[in-house]
Amino acid sequence: MRMKVKKSLFAAACAAILLGGLLALSGSVFDSPKRPVIYMIVKVDREDYEFWRLIRAGAQAAAKEHGCDFVFWGPKYENDAQEQIELVKRAIEKKPDAIIISAVDQYLLSDAAKQVADHGIKLLLLDSDIHSDVSRSFITTDNAAAAVDLGHHLLDRLRAGGEIGIVSSTMNATTAIDREKGFKEAVEASADSRASIAFKEYSQENVDKSYHLTKELLRKNPNVTGLYGVNQQALEGIAIAVRELGVQDRISVVGFDSSRLIIKGLEDGIIQAIVVQKPFNMGYASIISALKDKSETILTGYELITKETMYSPQNEKLLFPFAE
Repeated sequence: MRMKVKKSLFAAACAAILLGGLLALSGSVFDSPKRPVIYMIVKVDREDYEFWRLIRAGAQAAAKEHGCDFVFWGPKYENDAQEQIELVKRAIEKKPDAIIISAVDQYLLSDAAKQVADHGIKLLLLDSDIHSDVSRSFITTDNAAAAVDLGHHLLDRLRAGGEIGIVSSTMNATTAIDREKGFKEAVEASADSRASIAFKEYSQENVDKSYHLTKELLRKNPNVTGLYGVNQQALEGIAIAVRELGVQDRISVVGFDSSRLIIKGLEDGIIQAIVVQKPFNMGYASIISALKDKSETILTGYELITKETMYSPQNEKLLFPFAE
């Protein structure tokens, strides 16, 4: 794999340019002489989750730039809603200026999120929303629109009458729900009914489970010619299974997120297209938004990347953001 070494974080400069004008700090907690304290509680805190690693890097860059004390927490496993709730409660006890949450489950985290607001702490949601009318800021990708784009790309590759399998993440995460919804809309709106959805299963944020699900579902559904993974773990499991089975010539694969394994799959023709979000920008924007005295929604953008476009200057920066 061709890895271009970069000596510094490209994204800090990009984020500052992209977000600087939009995210001015007028009327912020900087009106107070004390250093703002911001807690971020994400779905998982592990180095093998590229997306959250870049979220943290962006948030740390913004916090350093603007003189904030920043704390980053997350469960060991991404589907552990109970641990995430406990982390939110611990953060509330610290009485920070803001708490940023990426909810594992839109229902299970709604009460904990409401407690943040009830304690007079600014609440922000990052990546995934909650099922509540509590006032909050929301920093995210337009997941439904990105999924529509992936659906159209996959449909363009399929023969008439093909079937598609979906490997999702968890049932009650709003990111997964939006990505399923947008993809299904693209398939169902297909004018010539080129394909139909044969199955949808949940990997529970586990690469190994996605791998075994994919192998079993392909065995049971021999007419499947397309697979869609809704996040890094689902897509990695699909890619491993397709490579192992040697079916890349008859099955097209698309999905969300990037990692070493996914990039290798894109280069080798195992994966045909991915949507790459802008997690550094998401982390950066969430800190800037936390410093404001108003609630807002910020969409940080995405790119659909194929083997043919992966080494364009813009896409290379998204796929290989850090020096090795």
